[in-house]
Amino acid sequence: MVPSGAAVRSDVGRATGTRDATIHRGRPAGRRTVHPADLRFPPVAARLARPAAGQTLPVGFRDGARRLPWWTVTGGHTPPRRTRTLTIDWNQLPTYNTIMSVAAGAGLLLVALLGRQLLKDPCDVRLDGYALAFGVLGVILTLTGAHMTLTWPLAPTFPFDNIIFGEPALAFGVLMLGAAVHLWRRGRVLLESADPVAGFARDYLPLSVFVVGMGLGAFGIAVAGVNYTVFAAPPAEPIAGEFADAPMLEAVFISGPTSWWASARCSSRWCCAPAGWAR
Repeated sequence: MVPSGAAVRSDVGRATGTRDATIHRGRPAGRRTVHPADLRFPPVAARLARPAAGQTLPVGFRDGARRLPWWTVTGGHTPPRRTRTLTIDWNQLPTYNTIMSVAAGAGLLLVALLGRQLLKDPCDVRLDGYALAFGVLGVILTLTGAHMTLTWPLAPTFPFDNIIFGEPALAFGVLMLGAAVHLWRRGRVLLESADPVAGFARDYLPLSVFVVGMGLGAFGIAVAGVNYTVFAAPPAEPIAGEFADAPMLEAVFISGPTSWWASARCSSRWCCAPAGWAR
């Protein structure tokens, strides 16, 4: 049984210690934006409640069947801890996630290409070139991922992005650096063996525990992105902000490839563990 609007508001008020807030599409003048870090999510049954016309909703609720993005939850009250606004001072906010995304995408494509060549024609693979590419991309991802993971530069405005971008980038960067060193030192020996794929699988088998764990973590990020629409860009962001009124569009657009990457990391034959276990 779904509770009434009044019961929902009173329950959340007791749970969070805050008064009711009104959910708006956009950013009305004179209202302060409540950040997810300042909220405690109400029970699932309460979040599914459909409000009556003109009724106010407690923070963190669904607007009928749609979950509103985090930047549209506004209210005229003071949150229990602190209030953040959506005003972004780009001069004080280091944003280098563009080069992180490009490096991560290039690295994933190179891993897939290397696996395809090893399975198709191992004798035609030039591992020195792959070692060079993995090393360059690994340095970029390790430095930027480590800085974002340890210092949380996006904390004032987008704290969850420090986890979504920083930690997977750091893990992937270190993996690529390790792969670069391994290909440079042992690649030629493995290619000259009777079964190069089996040789690579045996060498990477101990590392597969971490690889599979990161794949499962990517699944978690994808689910959280859809469930809480944390990938929804604010209207102030160029290009992506044009789709600010459709938060699920961007959530699915990002979570879909993330889920595919996670499944590839966990189940593909050329990705460390399954190849080793199959043999």
